[in-house]
Amino acid sequence: MKNRCLCLLAMIVLTGLIIISSCDLNDNKPPYAPGSPVVARVAGDTLMYDLSWSCGDPDSDPLMYNIHFGITNSPPLITSQPANRFRTSSLLFGTTYYWKIDALDNNHNKTSSPIWQFTTPTE
Repeated sequence: MKNRCLCLLAMIVLTGLIIISSCDLNDNKPPYAPGSPVVARVAGDTLMYDLSWSCGDPDSDPLMYNIHFGITNSPPLITSQPANRFRTSSLLFGTTYYWKIDALDNNHNKTSSPIWQFTTPTE
C-alpha cells in the first residue's frame, strides 16, 4: 500500500512537471521585422545619408535597434539606439554600403531585417 501511494505521488508530481514545462510561461511575441528602408541624402552634404526604417512590436513593447553598417555584405554592428533613424558619417564616393537592423524588445526577443544596400554617387 505504501509503495502504491509513493508511485501515485510520483506520477502526480511528474505529470505536474510535464504540464508546467509544456506551458508557455512567456506569451510575449518578438518584434515585427524591420522594413520599408529609406536612404535619404542629407541636404547640403554630398556624402552623408539618413537611413530610416519602420518597425513595431505586437505587444507594444519599447524597442531598441542594433544597426549594422559597412562595406561588406555582412555589415558589422556599429551602434544600438531606440530611434528608427540613423545618420551616417561622411561616406566614400562610388561605394556600395550594406546595412541591417535588429529590432529587440525588452523581453529579449529579436527580429532582424534583410541586408539592404545602396551605392553613393561617383562624384
